[in-house]
Amino acid sequence: MNNKDLKAVKMKKNTNKKVNFWQKIHNFFVFDLEIAGYMENFMISAVSAIIGIRVYLALLDYPKVGGGGFHIAHMLWGGMLMFIAIVALLSFLNKEAKNFASVVGGFGFGLFIDELGKFVTSDNNYFFEPAIALIYVLFVSLLLFYRLLERTLSATPKDYAVNALEVMKEVVLYDLDEQEKNRAIWYLKHAKADDPVTQALKKVFKDLEVTAENKPHIISVVKYNLYTYYMKAIQSNFFATSLVVVFVIYSLVSFFDGLTDINTFMDFWDWGHFVSSSISSILAMSGVYFLMRTNARLKAYQSFKAAILIQLLITQFFLFYFDQLAALSSLVINISLYTAVQYFINQERIALRKIG
Repeated sequence: MNNKDLKAVKMKKNTNKKVNFWQKIHNFFVFDLEIAGYMENFMISAVSAIIGIRVYLALLDYPKVGGGGFHIAHMLWGGMLMFIAIVALLSFLNKEAKNFASVVGGFGFGLFIDELGKFVTSDNNYFFEPAIALIYVLFVSLLLFYRLLERTLSATPKDYAVNALEVMKEVVLYDLDEQEKNRAIWYLKHAKADDPVTQALKKVFKDLEVTAENKPHIISVVKYNLYTYYMKAIQSNFFATSLVVVFVIYSLVSFFDGLTDINTFMDFWDWGHFVSSSISSILAMSGVYFLMRTNARLKAYQSFKAAILIQLLITQFFLFYFDQLAALSSLVINISLYTAVQYFINQERIALRKIG
């Protein structure tokens, strides 16, 4: 056996080990197919909390909560919020509880990690300058770890079946609407076809009728109307033109904002701001290309979303270092754009599942 064959055998063994490892993991845990949204909620909330608390403290000249030798650090408030998020996850079974926990837990983690400077210095220095850089590295590492986990931990047929069961909770709470039915059927297409549970679920969703028009739940009505308005909007030239204009402006602002840092003596903060702004600008223009040339809306939205996430999770840290108030206003704009683009992505996926 030559070296090439030996290498192939070793790679196959490593792949089998990896598969067996994740198969063992799947015996105990079920992969939530909605995890991307929860993780993004968590990360954005954490970054928002850090920038918000630092702007708040600077504006009020760093007030102290407490007296008589006591000081209640905001790290403790962060711990309390993370505790509330854990209680919500352990106490409630619906999707809204997970969304609530991802946001509240993110704010709590942001308040907690913001005081990192106190715990990496001997004099408990909150204003330790490299602390922001360390926090930035931590967030990027968490994001990369999540992406690695998402790529490595592929969903199994069992995961799809259980996620279809999760949709049944929405049926009990809010009645069944067209979007939920399509999502559940799409999940069941990826589950084991010969499994009795899968067959039973398929029959249940097939027999279930969507929400009756005479007595719909208010949430079902809102979701249906928003989806209808979206489908009408994307057929108009005004919608596409407006979206292109918004993200061309977004791209140009990001690019020229990064250019302002170019000088002979660029430091870590200048380079970080320039590189992250440039990447965000390129991603935004990629989205414009997909929308104008190929009319691939989902790809365009995903590029726009990636551009905004770069701004939210990376550029905001560097912007905060230069100008706290500018960082806060930029944060509000980016979160608003992220919310809109994420909604567009969800609607496109619903439309594709309905077609499929």
